[in-house]
Amino acid sequence: MNSRFYNITHIFIPIVLVVAIISTISFYNIKNAEHRSDERHNLKQEEQEIKEIQIDAITSFAKEFNISTDDITKTKINKKYTSISYNSPDKYISEIIVTKYKEKADIGDLVKEGKEEELKSLIKEQINLKYPSFIASVLEKDNTTYYYEFLDNGIVIHFDNYQTNPLYEEKTSVKLTCEMINSLLDYECLSNSEENPNIIKLDSNKKTVALTFDDGPNKNTLSILDTLKDNHASATFFMVGTNINNFSDTVKRISDEGHELGSHSYSHKSLLHVKNEELEKEINEVSRLVKNITGTDIKLLRPPYGSINGEIKDKYPYSYIMWSVDPEDWRYKDAAIVREHVLDKVEDGDIILLHDIHFTTAESLKLILPELYIRGYQVVSVSKLAELKGRTLAPNNIYRSFK
Repeated sequence: MNSRFYNITHIFIPIVLVVAIISTISFYNIKNAEHRSDERHNLKQEEQEIKEIQIDAITSFAKEFNISTDDITKTKINKKYTSISYNSPDKYISEIIVTKYKEKADIGDLVKEGKEEELKSLIKEQINLKYPSFIASVLEKDNTTYYYEFLDNGIVIHFDNYQTNPLYEEKTSVKLTCEMINSLLDYECLSNSEENPNIIKLDSNKKTVALTFDDGPNKNTLSILDTLKDNHASATFFMVGTNINNFSDTVKRISDEGHELGSHSYSHKSLLHVKNEELEKEINEVSRLVKNITGTDIKLLRPPYGSINGEIKDKYPYSYIMWSVDPEDWRYKDAAIVREHVLDKVEDGDIILLHDIHFTTAESLKLILPELYIRGYQVVSVSKLAELKGRTLAPNNIYRSFK
């Protein structure tokens, strides 16, 4: 072979190969660039379509509820769903929409398979934890409208389209934290250790009254305990010693459910007219009986008829509890009249006197407690009222109210 030809070929072939490789790379780079450009174009187009869909949804939402589009908030639920909502001091309303389509959805579309009943039970549980039964029983009904507010740390369920008796017109809602819903809903919720926000805590800044019952326990006390539980209220029971052994299970329930036990003497005799040898039993026997049943000591005493003198007060180290509201339920024995008398007189810091031996008193309580709730009152025991008002109950002292 001609050496000159060999040398030219030896040089030319690699050059051709290099040019071919460069051309191929350039071709694929151009194609990839065109592909990336197409992807960016498609993505922008998709984003624009989604934006237009959501604008349409917001416009329809605003028109349906007669509100301004400027007041509507949009929240991402997950990759598939978006929430649009309106919040005002009077109401909260919202809709769930499918992000990429002109379709509405509902909470059922977010519930994980087989978790529907568990979610319903959770909502009812939290409703009853937060609200007294006259509100909770209405919110639980299937025809109550629910609106969902999606937050980073949970979901707030707002209720609408309901009416209570007596009428309660405040906004109502319960919150389900991330821990509650992570296993139930397909929602991008941030996990946290927030305590249950539906547990109502007593507030020293709110109006508060103490509810007290004399002369029991007896057969009506159980009904009163049920009503207190239904209304998230507590009370102090000033018991007569001669009734205690016959109703020891009731005494135990009073204690177990967080109410306060007090003495109303052993046999309901006026302490001013009891012989000295009987006075010790009249005052201290109730404490002994209660401790045998509940293991707790009695620190409060309400003298029968409110009769007390300085000698007795100074000798026996109880806190002596009188009252500031007396509807005379023992006189009228009419639930409506007792309700009216309590609600006409009650003020912040009052101690209310009732008697759990009367059926009509038990019935009046079902009317009184919802009204007190609506008026913004907390209903508690005597000791808790004193604590919330910044007072310490001291032995050998008389208390009529904490105004």
